[in-house]
Amino acid sequence: MFAPSGMGQDAFPETQVTLLEQAAAGNWEPFLRDYVSPCCRELEIVCRIRGVPLPDAEDLFQELMIRAIKTGEFGNRVRQTLRESGQETDFQGNLVQKYLRYRELPLPAVKFRTFLKQVILNLVREAVRGQSARPSQSLDEKMRMFEPCVEESISRCLDAPWLADCLTSTAVRLQAESRAAHTRGNRRLFDVLSLSVAKELSNDEIARLYELKRTTVAGLLTRARARFVTILRETTGVDDVSELKEMVSRIPGALKEALIAARSGGHPARRADREGPSPT
Repeated sequence: MFAPSGMGQDAFPETQVTLLEQAAAGNWEPFLRDYVSPCCRELEIVCRIRGVPLPDAEDLFQELMIRAIKTGEFGNRVRQTLRESGQETDFQGNLVQKYLRYRELPLPAVKFRTFLKQVILNLVREAVRGQSARPSQSLDEKMRMFEPCVEESISRCLDAPWLADCLTSTAVRLQAESRAAHTRGNRRLFDVLSLSVAKELSNDEIARLYELKRTTVAGLLTRARARFVTILRETTGVDDVSELKEMVSRIPGALKEALIAARSGGHPARRADREGPSPT
């Protein structure tokens, strides 16, 4: 079982489900390009800086690709749970096929990025310790020391596409709420936020555009930001506002792109993505 990360408990972007379904059907290129390759490149850089003897990114990428494509069965704990509930226990598939099959079962779900993060972290541990026929105690100690850095690097890579989707979903929802609002001020919330962030207009410029007082625009922006954060907390499942702001700051330009995407049509709803035991 993988430990819950506390993220995205109420949302799983349909765009990522589609990506996984493509991989399960044999089209691995988008999945490997968007998830695996960037993660391997960043891991190599982080480990090199920290003095952790990780193989080069290409070797790591190839090994992870082999593990992703390799056919296998569910883990013992999942098979035991299925057996106790009278479900099929002999299903076999690759990494993505098992995950998608698991989502169809009457069991608590697991976020795919949490699942994949653990697979990559295990691979890094094995790769580092495999650099020597007899891994030294100092190497093990070094790996334990830098594992938090490595895990943070993996999280940043895997969470970026998910968070970008959540930001766009939030922007789409705020836009819909604004359009349906009964008061003129509430109808302007999305547009004011979009003009400020996506168009980079000042409060004075927005005030002139709407023929409003600067203080009125400042008040609308405060309300718009607060509502955006509330929706984003619901979408991501991250309650801590400071944590949420830190996550968004890791992917510069994502908020601006989300607001632009919403104005251009964006994408609709999400699907539940709850934590639970791993399918492996």
